[in-house]
Amino acid sequence: SSGSATRETNEANRQEELQAVLMLASGGGCLALVFFLILTNTLAGEAEQERRRYGILQALGMSRRQMGAELLRTALLRGLLAAAAGWAVLGVYVLGSAYGLKRMRIANQMIGTSWSRSLRDTLLNYSAAGIDLRLVLLLTLGVVVLVAAVTLLSKRRLFRENLMTKLREER
Repeated sequence: SSGSATRETNEANRQEELQAVLMLASGGGCLALVFFLILTNTLAGEAEQERRRYGILQALGMSRRQMGAELLRTALLRGLLAAAAGWAVLGVYVLGSAYGLKRMRIANQMIGTSWSRSLRDTLLNYSAAGIDLRLVLLLTLGVVVLVAAVTLLSKRRLFRENLMTKLREER
C-alpha cells in the first residue's frame, strides 16, 4: 500500500509539472510575441540613431565588411545575453518547483525532504513530461539565432543607404 501511495503521489506530481510546463509554454509564447514586437521597434529606432555614426565611420575608412562584422558581433552578443536571461529564468523556476515539492513533502511528513532529492525529483518530473536538456539547448540556440536575426534585419537599412544619406542630419 505504501508503494501504491508513492506511485500515486509521483503521478500527481508529474501531472502538476506537466500542467505547469504547458502554462509556462503558452505564457512564454505570448511573452515571446510581445518581446519580438518590442525588440523590432526598439532596434529599428536604434538603427536610425546609429545611421549617422556609421556614415562618419565609413567616411573615415570603415568598409562595409567591417561594419557588417561589428553589427554581427553586436547581434550575437545580444542573442547570447537573451539566452543567458532565459537560463536564469528557467533556473529560478526549477528551484521554485523543487522548493514547492520539498515543502509539500515536509507538510505530508514524507521521506526525502532534502534539497538535492527535491531538485532531482523535479528534474525527473520535467523529463517525464518531455522536457529534457536537448530540448532546452535547442530552444537556447533558437533564441540566440532569433535575436541575432532580428537585430541584423532591423539594421539592414544601414547597408542599403549610401554614404551621403547616412551623413544627412535631418530625418
